[in-house]
Amino acid sequence: MSTTAQQYIGYDNLITISNVAATSEQTSYPATNLANPQTKSLWKSNDAVSVQYVTVTLGGADVDYVGIAGHNFGSTGCSVIIEGQDAEGGSWATLVASFTPTTDKPILKVFTSDNLYAIRLKLTPAGVTKPETAVLYVGAVTLLERNIYVGHTPITYNRSVAAVNGMSESGAFLGRIIRGSSYRASIAIKNMTPAWYRSILDAFVLASKTVPFFYSWRYVDYPAEVGFCWIKSGVPVPENSGPNGMMSISFDVEGVA
Repeated sequence: MSTTAQQYIGYDNLITISNVAATSEQTSYPATNLANPQTKSLWKSNDAVSVQYVTVTLGGADVDYVGIAGHNFGSTGCSVIIEGQDAEGGSWATLVASFTPTTDKPILKVFTSDNLYAIRLKLTPAGVTKPETAVLYVGAVTLLERNIYVGHTPITYNRSVAAVNGMSESGAFLGRIIRGSSYRASIAIKNMTPAWYRSILDAFVLASKTVPFFYSWRYVDYPAEVGFCWIKSGVPVPENSGPNGMMSISFDVEGVA
């Protein structure tokens, strides 16, 4: 198991309604919907056969991650390549090699790149179902200073179900009705150096009041255990947790996983 830092939060997102476009889209589901982090506002392609692109024109920005949620790439067998462009009209370079998700769960891909003029998803459908996705983030990822080792349930396994159990007067089980379900996680970050918290993580804390984010607790060891999350209530509050000035913070999230 890796001992290097590998806990990531992706909240920085450079997509706007004016810089995202797709080579194919349905009239009611344009690519501009990707500028909205709602998981019900979809971009839907109108092409189930051809290679196609979703492009974000940045004009020059530091980008080292892509987050995707609310997609159907896994269930439809759509392969994905992430490409970057250094200058307008320049050639496209592969940032993340071709992969085909095995599920429709959120995807986080972290990579190394220089200042990018544009970034795009190259999508190759399997020829039957048109690709779609609700959320696309591109920006600068936050690598947390410490890992979580114990006392954490990955969001992909922390399922919360609201259910009603039907019982007869004699106590016989008559069935179960699921009224809703969600995924949850408790994130505790300990032993942060004071300078790191103040210069890096506090920007996330401020953004988390309104901005959902991608979260990977162990990116290298368990790359599929990713959630697209939002703070359950309030805003995280840090505290000094030791005489040496080290800081800690904990917060509960809900999300799609």
